[in-house]
Amino acid sequence: MKSLFEERDLDEVRDRLSRLTPNSKRRWGRMTPNGALCHLTDAFRGCLGDRPIRDVSTPLGRTVARFVATSTPIPWPKGYRSTPEVDQEVDGTPPTAFDADMERLHATMRDFVDRLDETTMRHPVFGLMTRAQWGRWAYRHMDHHLRQFGV
Repeated sequence: MKSLFEERDLDEVRDRLSRLTPNSKRRWGRMTPNGALCHLTDAFRGCLGDRPIRDVSTPLGRTVARFVATSTPIPWPKGYRSTPEVDQEVDGTPPTAFDADMERLHATMRDFVDRLDETTMRHPVFGLMTRAQWGRWAYRHMDHHLRQFGV
């Protein structure tokens, strides 16, 4: 499976991001392209501990859901509500200029790759994860939202 810790997969995500525009049409959900950039940035920042996100994990989330999300090719569900801290319509970071939000996402994605500490980082739904699970989660989260806009 692809992982954001693999340089070729990181390059693929960067290339796909370069094809996202403020006018990209969504295929599902409520997010705008700019909102998706902020959502992804907030998610990375939350996992790094740079943005507080409350723990909503459950035993089912820390086992079955984590396994499905990080270890299978099963597509992620469309329309799943994010935690309020990463939902741009609730408490997430509001979008600003598209180019500035894109730049922040690229920097935060790189920071995530460089700073991962699997011994202390917790995902708000999946709890503690291995480095391999973090890499697959990060890739699949990016992929999910890029597919949302057809890139």
